[in-house]
Amino acid sequence: MIVVVAGRFDRVAADLVLDWAAHGAAILGPEDVSRRGWRHDVHTPDDGVAVVEGQPIAVSAIDAVIVRRPAIFEHELLGIVPADRQYVAAEATAFLIAWLASRKCPVFNRATATSLSGPNFRPEQWVRLAWTIGIPASAVARHVPAQEAVAQAPRRVPVAVTVVDDRCLGEVDASLHEAARCLARASGMTLCDFLFDGPDGDAKFLTANPWPDLSRAEVREALLESVDRHRVHRKALAWV
Repeated sequence: MIVVVAGRFDRVAADLVLDWAAHGAAILGPEDVSRRGWRHDVHTPDDGVAVVEGQPIAVSAIDAVIVRRPAIFEHELLGIVPADRQYVAAEATAFLIAWLASRKCPVFNRATATSLSGPNFRPEQWVRLAWTIGIPASAVARHVPAQEAVAQAPRRVPVAVTVVDDRCLGEVDASLHEAARCLARASGMTLCDFLFDGPDGDAKFLTANPWPDLSRAEVREALLESVDRHRVHRKALAWV
């Protein structure tokens, strides 16, 4: 089973689950976190039960988790009385962080203390990480817009390198693939777009997006291949 942690209005996630119906894909939505049936013990997390699309599922049956959101938001919890939604959203997010952190199956991307799907870096933090590991990056500048429009030099069109586990996608110089892999390893991201200011070897890193476009066929294919590879490895270990 492949669990996709996503919101009720995430059409890309809904289409992905529909496309992967034969692979047992299903969405774990914000409503599921507050439904009856969950069982999670920090000492024996693999013996637990999760609620996915309203149904209790043994966590041992979950082959992979794809996370497409940073948190549970109060406006999504329509089944909770308005006065309690902020509190319930915070508690649901905290619970999911703990639950995702305890999963031994592949998690794209694994939760941290600040987000359900990775480190939740701001652009400045991504740039700082890039420079720390020796990858040239473009400076980040924040400013209040001027009252009068000022002509600016045209910028290079950004290009993305999508990292899916240990695979890189994108028609760019090979050095940018290696840079993206290094950034993925340093940040702990296993499914992410890394943006550069051009496709050539002298391009500078700009920022990252932890939610690549899963409607792209090549991304879906790479992701499913990664999940299948982990499934085979898991079965092989069970026979040892």
